[in-house]
Amino acid sequence: ARYPSSGGIVTFLLRAFGRGHVTAIASWLLYFAALTVTAMVSVSFGQYGSALFFGGSTAWAKVLTVAVVLAATVVNIAGAGLLDRWQTWVVVVLLAVFAGFVAVTLARTDVHLLAPATYPPFADIVSSVALTFFAYLGFAVVSFTGGDLPDPGRNLPRAMYLALGITITLYVLIAVGVFGTLTVQQVVDNGETA
Repeated sequence: ARYPSSGGIVTFLLRAFGRGHVTAIASWLLYFAALTVTAMVSVSFGQYGSALFFGGSTAWAKVLTVAVVLAATVVNIAGAGLLDRWQTWVVVVLLAVFAGFVAVTLARTDVHLLAPATYPPFADIVSSVALTFFAYLGFAVVSFTGGDLPDPGRNLPRAMYLALGITITLYVLIAVGVFGTLTVQQVVDNGETA
């Protein structure tokens, strides 16, 4: 909101450190972090898609993983205009899928599975919570819209807090649904798709 721009995090690095080694190194680190996250999301999608449509086939998981990478490449080459047109529909579909998942799992929740006695060791909980870092990396993208928003000083914080609130609520409901319908061991055994 303070520096409304569509330049992304590099805009903030340039404002804070100017052109130099710190900005260059941080930009490269962010670039490699984005590659890592893209790889993780693509592999996860491949696993989910294969489990859902192809009986967990390893070959199909790899095909679907590559398909996601290629689709992301096409979208990036095509530019922001294509992304703008499809983004709203993708979000609506994803929210509908999540809402359906939450409704089904919460309706089938066994509260005994949520008892503290069933929790895994504390170290395992901490390491799984650390993975949420990747889930929240995308929220930096909300700040990248500042240059395109009317009244970014007012609308950008509202968009950020609304997006975070919706996501936190969904994640908590999904976690309760998963651990209320599966044992901890079932979640561990099916980590990619649990």
